[in-house]
Amino acid sequence: MAKAGGDGVNAAGGTGGGNDSGYIAQLSSQLIANTTYQIPVEIQGNPKATFLVKVGPDCEIESVTLHRSSGVPGWDAAARRGIERTSPLPRQRDGSCPTELEIVRGPRDQQ
Repeated sequence: MAKAGGDGVNAAGGTGGGNDSGYIAQLSSQLIANTTYQIPVEIQGNPKATFLVKVGPDCEIESVTLHRSSGVPGWDAAARRGIERTSPLPRQRDGSCPTELEIVRGPRDQQ
């Protein structure tokens, strides 16, 4: 499994593409582009939400489950919508799709 910088993305499945940092960067970029959220002034720091994402063989997202809340319901909902809008996910370099992803997002990852 690999982990990206600002957005955390762990990929499992496929044929080893989970360690492809180029794929992680591409996916992180798409997640940022597909997520909109106005950060309220009272939010301190960069609270992270963790999502478990199941992916089908066609790279379509089958489910998005909030595994750990950021503590900010509005951000959790915005991050979930951004993940859902990213379906279908890009294919890995070898043409496969990850079967499972763990995605960790914070509202300031957008900046």
